[in-house]
Formats: sequence, C-alpha cells, structure tokens
Amino acid sequence: MPIHKRKSGAIPTLHNTSYATVVLYHKRGGDARDLCKNFSLENRSGRGLPFFQAIVYSRGRTPMLARTTNDNLEEHEMKVRGNGIEIFYEKIGTGRPMVLVHGIGQDHSVFDALIEKLKAHYTIYAMDCRNHGQSDASEDCSYDAMAEDVYQLIRELNLGKVYLIGFSDGAVVALHVALAHLDVLEKVAFLGVNLKPTDLREKSLEYFRKSYEETGNPHYHQILVLPQIEQEELADITIPTLLAEAERDIFRDGLFEELSRAFPNVRAQRMMGHKHETYLVHNDLLYPDLLDFFGES
Repeated sequence: MPIHKRKSGAIPTLHNTSYATVVLYHKRGGDARDLCKNFSLENRSGRGLPFFQAIVYSRGRTPMLARTTNDNLEEHEMKVRGNGIEIFYEKIGTGRPMVLVHGIGQDHSVFDALIEKLKAHYTIYAMDCRNHGQSDASEDCSYDAMAEDVYQLIRELNLGKVYLIGFSDGAVVALHVALAHLDVLEKVAFLGVNLKPTDLREKSLEYFRKSYEETGNPHYHQILVLPQIEQEELADITIPTLLAEAERDIFRDGLFEELSRAFPNVRAQRMMGHKHETYLVHNDLLYPDLLDFFGES
C-alpha cells in the first residue's frame, strides 16, 4: 500500500480518511509548531531528508494527504513498490504523464523550478532514485536496476506511454529505459548523457575516483566502470529524442556531435555559457525548449 506524503506548508487537506498518527520529520525550524497544534504528533529526527514531511496513516484504507497549491493543483508525495524496493515520487500537475529522473547525489527536488512551469501542461512524476532521497536503499545500484525501477513505476501506476526526462546520471538511467522498454515511452529527453566512462573528461573521472575513495559510495564506482553502450545501439531508439549538453560540460570533445548523429530521430541542443548542472538544477531555463519538444498537453 503506498504511503502518501506531502511537503510542509499550509495545513493539509485530507480526503476520505481518518488519521491515526502523523509523523513529523523535522530538520530545522519552520511550520513544525503549527502542524503540532493541529495533529497529535510523534516527533523524530529526519536524518538526510531535505524538508519537513508529515505522513498520515489511515485506518483500513489507502491514505490520501494532499497540499493544494496556489494554482489549485494538488501535490502528492507517495511511494510505489516494484522491483523489490519502494520508490518515492512526487506527483503534481495535469496532462500527459511525464517522469523525471535526477542525477547522482541528488533527489527529485533538483527539478523544482522546472516543475513549477511544467505542471500546467503535464502530470509530473518526479522520482527519487534508489539510494537517494526518500527511496529505499539497495546494494544493487546498477543502471539496469535503476532503469527497471523507472519501468516498474510506470507500470505499477498504469501510466501508459510517458514522456521521460533524465538528467546527468538520470539521463544514463533513461537511456537504459529506452533501450530495454521503448514501448512505454512516447518521447525522451537525455540531458547530459554518456555511453561509457571514457566519454567523461579525465578531470571528471578523477573527481569520481577521489569521491569513491573518500566515501565508498558504490554509485561513484559505477560511474567509473559503467555504462558500456555502443553508439550503434542508439539506432533502436526511434522515438523523438531531445539531446542536451552544456557548452562547458563534463564530457569529452566531440561526444555531443557523435550522439547527435547516432540517434535517428533527435533534436540536439547545446546550452551555451553553461556547465553540466547550471542550466537545469533549480533552474527553469530549459522550460520553453521542453514545452516545444514535448508539446502542450
């Protein structure tokens, strides 16, 4: 049974549910006291969580906890079980389903600025990858496993064909989804993607080597050995594809041009004046281009 969650803000609207306990994960001051005045709370630390959240457990039925935003679109935060773990996602908006996949060391909140614009046109499903954010931890952090998580989310929620956007490491995940499950995708956007570790500049590889030595994070090690995709395989991705790369990205010279030729149905866009993350993380700069590519729903 999915657990519905919400970011803190206005007092939540409850639909068809009676609450038993609300658990507040509290990181810093804010509206926690206001929530405490309205609910019977069990307080405990929210280590690693980037925001407050309250969870309402219903008695005998699926809980539903939502926040109504200023534009009257309800924002839900939920978990779906598939591929052996629970994956957290935020759902908001109206229109065709659009799934967003973040990069290493991030969570779905990196898309916040874009979501504010995109939610008027699409139903957004912004997920936390395994071992990130509020999704479950797993020893298997391979791209194949993370791609299967995306596929299971699409299948378990009965989304049909979706628009898929992957950024950085999430773009590699999205690429694996497209190669393995093209039938669930309508269009796809790869924002900063590589096919092999050797596609990264030596300075970037050294950063990931040092990060792995210092933290032992298996995701950093994965970047050093995976993916291993041949350019010829991209010919199988026949759906409309958006390829984006920053002018000062972390990839070797010439990769963007090679990928632009390898995808059979591609729109390629170089983000001039930007580094790997600056055009997207907490930035809505790409919104007009995404709207033009995916179309208004």
